[in-house]
Amino acid sequence: MAISPESENSKIQVSVVLPLIGSGQFRGSFYIGFKAERRIRLDERAALLMMASELGSATERALLNERENAITDGLQNKLLPRSVPELPEVGITARYIAASTPSGMGGDWYDVISLPGGQTGLVVGMLKAATSTAY
Repeated sequence: MAISPESENSKIQVSVVLPLIGSGQFRGSFYIGFKAERRIRLDERAALLMMASELGSATERALLNERENAITDGLQNKLLPRSVPELPEVGITARYIAASTPSGMGGDWYDVISLPGGQTGLVVGMLKAATSTAY
């Protein structure tokens, strides 16, 4: 915990800077400033350390979530067809829009199949999973 007086031009008189640690790695800094000159009591130090610990864990979870979303988006985009059939009776497109689940997995899907005799088959489904381990 770094406690330091601020410059004469600043309205902040005392500041505290704490590291945010997640999974044993530095993830950022927690800064809090006080307008009045003061000493940070032991109970305040304990509370600030607890806050920094919680913020470090929350930052780590957010980073992991971003990483998981990037992996999920990449996987889903790779599953899109390179091309879609061109059928005169129907317009077809393929795109990926992330599911609104926390994991980003699941959602509606369809497949278009050219059938004999100029007919078109359309298959529609929905996939729902609570976690990535369900796949």
